Amino acid sequence: MKELIFIDDARGMGPDTDEVFKYTQSFFPCLKIKKILLVKALGSKRTVDSLAEKFVGSKMCAGVSPSIVEKEILFEKNRLLDDKNKSFGNLYDGFSYLEAMAPVCGGMKIRRGDAVILFTNQLMATYDEADKRYHLRTAIHSVPLSIISVTGIIEAPAKPREYYLKKQAGIPEHELKAEFAGRFIDYGDKRAITECSKGLVLQAIFYAVTGEPFCENKKCRLFNAHWQEELIASQIKNRQGLCPAHKKILEDAKKDFCKVIRFPS
Repeated sequence: MKELIFIDDARGMGPDTDEVFKYTQSFFPCLKIKKILLVKALGSKRTVDSLAEKFVGSKMCAGVSPSIVEKEILFEKNRLLDDKNKSFGNLYDGFSYLEAMAPVCGGMKIRRGDAVILFTNQLMATYDEADKRYHLRTAIHSVPLSIISVTGIIEAPAKPREYYLKKQAGIPEHELKAEFAGRFIDYGDKRAITECSKGLVLQAIFYAVTGEPFCENKKCRLFNAHWQEELIASQIKNRQGLCPAHKKILEDAKKDFCKVIRFPS
């Protein structure tokens, strides 16, 4: 049986994983799903030391002086080992972060065909060659590991344009949140974060299965939203779940789904 492993490093900011489990298994009943805290998956001190250094290397806007780098490494070690450390929203290069996490997956003896999803409360960004800029991401998909950023759910998709115009005009944040309530997801909204996580987990699995995590249909959970209102529409207000095309992919494999999916080596 293929296994889906959730590594929780969201430090209380993440989704209701039990609810995400049930939703995922409603689509993929053959998958065995389990959860482990990142701090429990780290293994040896050498792994922690190496991971801390690699995280500093992937950290964007990190200082370059040796004294600052040393402090950053110590910060990362403390963040990794202390599961009560609530520091969040530090910005990292997402693909470098994925690469840094590879030894952790190796230490967990991930088998070929298993998929791993890391929930983190840190921010991930990737470089876009088209506009030569870094962009925040809600998720970064790879095999066997994908990353879902719960802070990215809040910060990556853009809020309504009028929000930014009024913010530039000096309107206080609390007034803007009241005026635009329901049009973007905010910190502490566990229900919304849980609903969005359901779709992002499906994206990660479809990436592992087909190599393509996204859908162009805005009424599909696999839609790659760039605006908060698109995210809300596709993940929270969406009653059909997957679009007809992606439902058919599942229906075609319904009798023995685990035997027909092909995970890359």
